[in-house]
Amino acid sequence: MGESQDSRPSGGLSGLDVPFASYKKLAFCLLDIFKIMDILTKEKLDLHIQKAQTLIDSDAYEEAVDELNEALKIDSRDLAALYGKGCALNELGRYEEALKVLVEVLVIDSKSVMALNSIGYALDKLNRHSEAVAAFEEALKINSKDELTLQNADIAFRNFVKYCLEMIIGKK
Repeated sequence: MGESQDSRPSGGLSGLDVPFASYKKLAFCLLDIFKIMDILTKEKLDLHIQKAQTLIDSDAYEEAVDELNEALKIDSRDLAALYGKGCALNELGRYEEALKVLVEVLVIDSKSVMALNSIGYALDKLNRHSEAVAAFEEALKINSKDELTLQNADIAFRNFVKYCLEMIIGKK
């Protein structure tokens, strides 16, 4: 009697009588809060990536890796952060680490010419020339006109031929 259609029986939130409209308002408020949190999180992620790019541009690769690690704490699958970290590790000569990170990029985006190119570069530096050539070939299947990949593939192929010749004449 006298009970409104917009209320629920006791036992709702902490046993309080809370009108349904209040639940609805609370739900919308929470959605707004989550949207704001997502925006702030994305902005924080982007800020770390921008700082890392500035550090990379000034050859501060170790600091860039640190900044990208912070970005990856926010989103462990962010392609820009992963790729940037892989490239910075390559620049530091930490090729095995770079490979692990760049393979993560391929898990997310199997058609990433940039990741395949960077993988080929790391493999070539590790004297894994035939694997490097294969990575560059895969990248060129995706984009046969990518200039950087064409240049790096040529270098890796020459290194592979040189390595084979050295094996034949007994220098290795």
